[in-house]
Amino acid sequence: MSVVFNRYQGSANACWIIEVATDNSIQAALIGVAQPPQSFRNLNDTLNFIRTEHRKNAEFLLLIKPAANMAIDLLTGTLREEGISHAFDLLGPDQTAIDPQTGAAVL
Repeated sequence: MSVVFNRYQGSANACWIIEVATDNSIQAALIGVAQPPQSFRNLNDTLNFIRTEHRKNAEFLLLIKPAANMAIDLLTGTLREEGISHAFDLLGPDQTAIDPQTGAAVL
């Protein structure tokens, strides 16, 4: 089952969806851009990516699945401490928001 998220109206910043399937299986896709997602093997690589994009004024939507045990605490806690704009939501184990070919292009 797919879910759809759109950048909120009035935002001039880029918004990345970060979908965390497990603590070692993470994808990122820019909302509104049709391209394959970027993949990360661990939470530290993901945090480094988020920090880099944050310096470009990006915003982030974290979508976390139940098998991502450490992600919700580590990612949301670190982003909050570092003042990085983000929101998060939970996905069911059978849901996805990022397409393997088109990423998070607006449908």
